Amino acid sequence: MKMKNYESNIYLYAKHWYKRHNIINDLAIIYSHRNGIDMVDIDESVIAGNILTLIYNHINYERDFCKFVDEVAPSNWYFRKMYKDEEYTYEKAIIYYCLSILSITKLSDIKNGLDRPDNTILPIADHITKEKINNFWK
Repeated sequence: MKMKNYESNIYLYAKHWYKRHNIINDLAIIYSHRNGIDMVDIDESVIAGNILTLIYNHINYERDFCKFVDEVAPSNWYFRKMYKDEEYTYEKAIIYYCLSILSITKLSDIKNGLDRPDNTILPIADHITKEKINNFWK
C-alpha cells in the first residue's frame, strides 16, 4: 500500500486504531516497516527521535513546550504513577507523552491527512470495523 502520509500509522496507533501489545515494540514494528530497517536497529531513542518530529508542529506555544519538558522530566510523579510497572526512561517518557499529544490532535491539523490503517503492519483494533474505516475514508 503506497501511503501519501508515511506517519499515518503513528497517528492511528496514538488514536487507538491498532491493537496495542507493547508500545515500544509496536512502534518499532511501524518504524521498521516505514524505514525498511530491521527491528533490532530500532530502540527507544530512535523511536523518541522520530516521534518528536511529529509533535513539533503540534506544539504551538511556549507554554506547550514548557509543559512537554515538565511532563518528561524524571521527577514527574504522574509518569511514575501511570506507568508504575515500567522502569522510567527519558526516551519512554518522551514516547508516551508524544503519543498523548498525537491522540488528541485534530485530523485537520495532520499534514497530508491520514491513510487507511494497514493490518499488514499491526492488527486493527477490535472496535474499528470495516464500516467505520469505509465511512471515515469516503
